[in-house]
Amino acid sequence: MKLLTKEIERKLPGLGTTDNQADPVAYLKLFAPWANWSWYACEYDPESEVCFGLVYGFEAELGHFSLAELAEVDGPFGITIERDTSFEPKPLSRCEDPTGLQENPLKAKPLSVGPVAIPLTVTAENGEPVTLTVHETTSDTSGCGKLSPFWCGCEKSEFGCYPEDGACTCGIYKHHVHCAKCGGVSQVG
Repeated sequence: MKLLTKEIERKLPGLGTTDNQADPVAYLKLFAPWANWSWYACEYDPESEVCFGLVYGFEAELGHFSLAELAEVDGPFGITIERDTSFEPKPLSRCEDPTGLQENPLKAKPLSVGPVAIPLTVTAENGEPVTLTVHETTSDTSGCGKLSPFWCGCEKSEFGCYPEDGACTCGIYKHHVHCAKCGGVSQVG
């Protein structure tokens, strides 16, 4: 079986072209029928026959792999690496380990947030009321239920108001902002 068709090759972006994408699309899935190995390609260089993508093997990881080397692998009874002909392109974060033994490293992990989100209204510098969201986290192992902050996973807040020192119930007593998207602390100053 041909590991890469011309049709799939035309869809695959060049090496390094998806570096700025948080969740690039995989266009190709290869697997070893006799072992727990799968390769999902989201980039390809036709000259070197090298792909970049997600590999499930001894562990799940992002990295480069050579189609030429995979084509030379001989498994038991002459079985070779195969292309999954039913694979539909999808974001790498949705490419699961077929064995279910390994977790996808790109899958969004919760920011240790518990189920409780508590709104907090403060007054912005312009005098307008602004509602911030404080999440109860599971990082507090004392069981007292105190609120504690977690760092923002969005890396930016959607507004720029800062509550007065000590005005927020999250436990931070300096000026800070809770991200309107995830409720995490995006700035402390």
